[in-house]
Amino acid sequence: MANATSCTGFLLTSPFSPFVRLPIKLKPFTENDIDIEITHCGVCNTDCTTLLSAKTYPLCVGHEIIGRAIKVGSKVKGVKYWDRVGVGPIVSSCGLCSVCLSGEENYCEKVIATYDDVYPDGTETTGGFASHVRVHQNFVFLLPSNLDPTNVAPMLCGGLSVFSPMRRHKVSKGTKIGIIGLAGLGHLAILFARALGAEGAYFLSPANSSLFFITACRKRQRCTKGKTFSIFGASVFICTHNIDWSDRWVRRLDIILNTSNIGSLFPEPYLRLLKPHGTYITLGFPENGLPTIASVDLIHSGISIEGSRSGSRRDMVSMLKLAAKAKLKSWVDEVEISEEGCRTAIERVRNGEARYRVVLVGHVKAFNKPPGEDRHLL
Repeated sequence: MANATSCTGFLLTSPFSPFVRLPIKLKPFTENDIDIEITHCGVCNTDCTTLLSAKTYPLCVGHEIIGRAIKVGSKVKGVKYWDRVGVGPIVSSCGLCSVCLSGEENYCEKVIATYDDVYPDGTETTGGFASHVRVHQNFVFLLPSNLDPTNVAPMLCGGLSVFSPMRRHKVSKGTKIGIIGLAGLGHLAILFARALGAEGAYFLSPANSSLFFITACRKRQRCTKGKTFSIFGASVFICTHNIDWSDRWVRRLDIILNTSNIGSLFPEPYLRLLKPHGTYITLGFPENGLPTIASVDLIHSGISIEGSRSGSRRDMVSMLKLAAKAKLKSWVDEVEISEEGCRTAIERVRNGEARYRVVLVGHVKAFNKPPGEDRHLL
């Protein structure tokens, strides 16, 4: 095991090729590293987009990784053999810059992504569509024992992405938060917003009939989707079919969190819903960018607009702690990992068919590891 140099995964060799099983080179093991035998991997929209535009191929995606620690470096603290652990979208940062030292390593200029990136020694990073992953202890997180691995996997990127700005803006009891986008990120945002004590609301876009969350549920919604998301803790369902839909909601919200990739969901009617000094936060990556905004739309109410990238280690620990305390459960579709399973999972996410996240399972069986706790790398 000390000399393990590779594992196995399902990779794409070009943007539109099928998934194939191939060996994966691992970075050299150090005394700060942890080898993880993967058992679950959530599928993120970032996986779908990166597969079509990666820096290099072959490519192994997946950055919502859960597994067992099967080898622990001598300097690792807080994780022991066979602990259940998780890995999110980041596996390294410089650790020395002012950003890292302030606890915001996700914004470090030398941050290294879990996949489609390169370590300083030239080894390419690879994700969780694989049998194993090797990661520095700083970016491996011990999972609370009461969290089900299938339900927690989507939180390692999706949950972290929505929780981080909520934590930064001190969302708590009484905060009125709006969440646009009712797919994977949106449903996680509802769960965490309510767990933090926030209130909420919904938008329904007439352009594409997609549901968008903004506050929490009074069980009087007529829309089936509204009733579905009241289960998550939503309290107000707002339909935007009418031209003047926003009039009754002017200056009612403290924060709007846009989890959608639709750039048009950034018009003046949405900004009108923010209180003075309210904040509009965008998490999505619209293909055509964001529309032009008139300065007066910001100045009139002192509104701020900001972006948010994933989350820090501090955010991850706080998020997992809250999820465990509140017993949060994301809604997931399980798919057995295989060449065909990877394709199916990606297509479900890409086509918006997931309800509301997809998690790949069955790694041990798929990679033919022997039974027992003595499994090892190649």
